[in-house]
Amino acid sequence: MRSLNKVAALLGQGKFETRAKLIRFSHLNNLSKTFNIMAEKIQRLISSHKNLVNAVSHELRTPIARIEFNLELLRGSTTNDYQVGQLDRIEISLNELNLLVSEMLTHARFDREAPTLALETVELNQWIKQELIVWQEANPKKQLHYLKMLSVKHCLISFI
Repeated sequence: MRSLNKVAALLGQGKFETRAKLIRFSHLNNLSKTFNIMAEKIQRLISSHKNLVNAVSHELRTPIARIEFNLELLRGSTTNDYQVGQLDRIEISLNELNLLVSEMLTHARFDREAPTLALETVELNQWIKQELIVWQEANPKKQLHYLKMLSVKHCLISFI
């Protein structure tokens, strides 16, 4: 029982290659075999999940690269301010998508449950303004006025 308990603790710590030893003439061998089958399935599922995330991330890189290439071609062929603004917004969205794909690839390489988060400071007024520009373009018939972010609890936005 102590040996099986130790193996269960190791599995709980993420050491998925751990298996219970079968002891000759032990009444716990059936339990140990069942435990080993479970550990094998967990190991395969985690490996499969990592492979899937890795494959999806890599497959997303190709269309993103094509869009980036086409975006640069369009930039060179237009001087229209509205179109240049739209291209800037597409580029911002592409950068966000690239960041997500990179995070997926990083996550696929982790051997532990959760990554360590790195918090960063964001200028909230600037972030809100950018998000509202995107919203305004998606809703051109509505007028939107961003007055000011007074504090984290108070933000004045008027919709007309």
